[in-house]
Amino acid sequence: MELPLHPGVTIIKHDPSGLMAINKPEGIMSHPNNPGACKHAMINLPYDLEQECYYEETEEGNVPVLWLLNRLDSPTSGIVLASDNFEIVEHVRNAFRNREVHKTYYAIVKGFQMSNPQGQWRKAIQVENKRGKFVRGKVSAEGKPAVTNFRFLRPAKKPLDMALIELTPETGLTHQLRIHCAMYKRPILGDKTYGDFDWNRAMKTKTGFNRLALHAAKVSLTLPDGSVFEAKAPMPHDFGLIIPSH
Repeated sequence: MELPLHPGVTIIKHDPSGLMAINKPEGIMSHPNNPGACKHAMINLPYDLEQECYYEETEEGNVPVLWLLNRLDSPTSGIVLASDNFEIVEHVRNAFRNREVHKTYYAIVKGFQMSNPQGQWRKAIQVENKRGKFVRGKVSAEGKPAVTNFRFLRPAKKPLDMALIELTPETGLTHQLRIHCAMYKRPILGDKTYGDFDWNRAMKTKTGFNRLALHAAKVSLTLPDGSVFEAKAPMPHDFGLIIPSH
């Protein structure tokens, strides 16, 4: 069936194996947080939280249509992997568990320059829950190991005190990139949970930029036949308010 995509959501790659890369804009949910459909989710179909799939309701029962293989927070734009082939679903889920899926993000962060143009951040992260639901994460020695590689790309347009950086996580904890950026004094522009709130408000007034400046730009992994699946999502247009094109 043709997927009923939310406006602005696009399929940027669909492999013959059934694996696809979906590019979602910020403000759109990867999936509903409750059973059933949701007008703010990237696909207008009911969602099974336990099976992690969108499905179609038929007279014979619910028929899985598309399994999600990763998620992005609603404020984050970029690539979400999905598949309509359950064999590929199992393969990719194992690849995620074994850290064999390579992901690259772009973020606009506070600070025009970086003393180290590239390196690695290592701080364990502990998840805080309330009534069994995720609330937020925090750096804690009692948390799980979290590793993020970073690389300075280019400064923002003058006189803005910001820069575009590349983030490649080696672990995949919830909000890992946002927490690491904040803890290492490089808060992401527009981060309403971990960021510099006064700075966010000032930059919104100055530039008109009004979103979390985090974008899942690239993903790659090896498929069962040995071929490499790679997808790239273009830089969001509104990043151009802050970052020069080259």
